[in-house]
Parts: sequence; structure tokens; C-alpha cells
Amino acid sequence: MANDLENSIRSAAEKIAAYVDNIATMTVETKYVKIDAKGDTDFTQAKPIARTVLRIDGDSEAILPVRVGEGGALAVDADLLDLHQQNVVTAIDYRAQLLDALIGMLKSAPS
Repeated sequence: MANDLENSIRSAAEKIAAYVDNIATMTVETKYVKIDAKGDTDFTQAKPIARTVLRIDGDSEAILPVRVGEGGALAVDADLLDLHQQNVVTAIDYRAQLLDALIGMLKSAPS
């Protein structure tokens, strides 16, 4: 019986560790796809326009395409950047909810 309990605890701990590892790094990628002359789209041809990588330790990386304007000034498409930022905020909120749920499960687990 103790062996079954140990196996159950070990299995639960492994699942939790895999779950935490899975949400430790979060990548948000925003893509675009062209609409052809007939109004059709081929989503398999989607191209990335922005990517943000967020790590649970607080490190982050953002990659944004820019255009070089007059005098070498860099310009980002504000509308696409706004859409990407909305995607990032949604992903952060979702991860926070998952972490809260995980912490809640751990707190309510019998000791």
C-alpha cells in the first residue's frame, strides 16, 4: 500500500515538474498571411511579424521587424505592434491563471 502511495506521489510530482517546465518559457508569435486577388488566404504560408519570448525568471526577448526611414531612423508598424502586444498580454494573463491554479492545487493537497 505504501508503495502505491509513493508511486502516486512520484507520478504527481513528475507531472507537476513537467507542467512547470512547460510554462517556464512562453513564446508569443504574431504572424500575417496575404490575401490573394480572389480574397483567399493560405494559412500554411503565414509569416512571422513579431516574436516575444518570456521566461518565468523575468528575462524576456522581443523581436520586431522595422523599416529604415529617412536619416536611418527605425520605424515599427504601430498597428501590428499593438496587435502583438495584445497577444503578449493575453498570454501573460493566461500563464498567471495557470500558475495560480497550480499553486491552489498544491496548497489544497493533503499533507
